[in-house]
Amino acid sequence: ASVYFFSGYIHTMATILCLGAGLVTAPGVRYLGDAGFQVTVASRTVSKAEKIIEGLAGCKAVAVDVLSESDAVKLEELVKTHDLTISLLPWTQHLPIAKLCLKHKKHFCTTSYISDDMQALDEEFKQAGVVCFNECGVDPGMDHMSAVKIIDKVHADGGKVNSFTSYCGGGPFPPPPKKTPHSSF
Repeated sequence: ASVYFFSGYIHTMATILCLGAGLVTAPGVRYLGDAGFQVTVASRTVSKAEKIIEGLAGCKAVAVDVLSESDAVKLEELVKTHDLTISLLPWTQHLPIAKLCLKHKKHFCTTSYISDDMQALDEEFKQAGVVCFNECGVDPGMDHMSAVKIIDKVHADGGKVNSFTSYCGGGPFPPPPKKTPHSSF
């Protein structure tokens, strides 16, 4: 188990369920696996999940289709047996997973912006004593967390931050080539 400081208290989490095996999944799973978390990557295409966890001790891949009625029991069991569920699925698939997390008092996070339906669950998550953390993708999300990491490091080294500007997603990029028949779809 790894110990992390979060919102003013220390919490130990050992198992994480990551739903989805798309392009954004591998870096996060590798980071969590390297930090000692036991991560289960669940995907319709188990071969994609297997590739993501390759070489990571304590991590496993499983096949599950969150939209399939025949996988509903399997999905619920996965949520129930993990401390945290991370949904990297399309935002339209978060609500039923969030409700399973509520049912089993499990933490839940997504990279998506907060929909009205997800916002409506806020009080239920608070009452259940578990975290529902949305918008933890690149922007907003990693952009904000990396900013805090930098600012905390400056403070820890005795420094002071007078101003901080982040250009997440706005980094320099060379101008596009002149339009030619070969550069068009």
